[in-house]
Amino acid sequence: MYRSIIASILLFIAATGSSSSAPAVTLCAERPWLSAIMLEQLKKNTGITLQVQTAPWLRCIYEMQNGQVDGAFKASFKTDRLEYSVYPMVNGKLDVDKRMTTESYHLYRLKGSKISWDGKTFTNLDGKIGVQTGFSIADFLTSMGIPVDSGANSAETNLRMLVRGRFNGVALQTQEGDSLLTGEFSEVERVNPALVEKPYFLVFSRQFFADHPDIANQIWAAIAKIRESADYIKASGEAK
Repeated sequence: MYRSIIASILLFIAATGSSSSAPAVTLCAERPWLSAIMLEQLKKNTGITLQVQTAPWLRCIYEMQNGQVDGAFKASFKTDRLEYSVYPMVNGKLDVDKRMTTESYHLYRLKGSKISWDGKTFTNLDGKIGVQTGFSIADFLTSMGIPVDSGANSAETNLRMLVRGRFNGVALQTQEGDSLLTGEFSEVERVNPALVEKPYFLVFSRQFFADHPDIANQIWAAIAKIRESADYIKASGEAK
């Protein structure tokens, strides 16, 4: 039900034109429905036409690098992404105030599994941790010497491989991971505490930012205001 409502919002965003002469901004996301309430308010507050398309994250990155889309969301900060994308910055530093959201990653395991995480170390880890292709959590885990398998694009595929015994655990963005723990994945549970928590941004391609820095900055400024607004906080809470 919730996803069908969000899909309608996204169609509205894509179809509604802007009264200004500003070009439509084409964005790519793996799970745009997770940010649909913010996108709806962003369109309302700026009047900028947003065209949102869905693709696996690496595909979004590829299309942004090659000028097929103007930007992508939601992206955590990685230095190597600066080669092809622009984050909101202030005084040469990342402007966290203009983030879309703050999100966490959690470890997910089968109920009854002994694999655990205490905030610093893993215990009873016997095998690889599944992560989505191109997601930054892989860097976090490998930096700790944890073996990962990043061959799957989707959270669902990783969870299926967990259920089938291929993985000892999977690391997923918490909002998406929690939304999937029903039906096919009802035997999966989240392990606390979070693996990591970090800000996520809407990023623009270098070409789009060079051509339209005013539009990019207008969108980032609007995101900062929307995220802290009472209407957004209320709408986000009701949608959960």
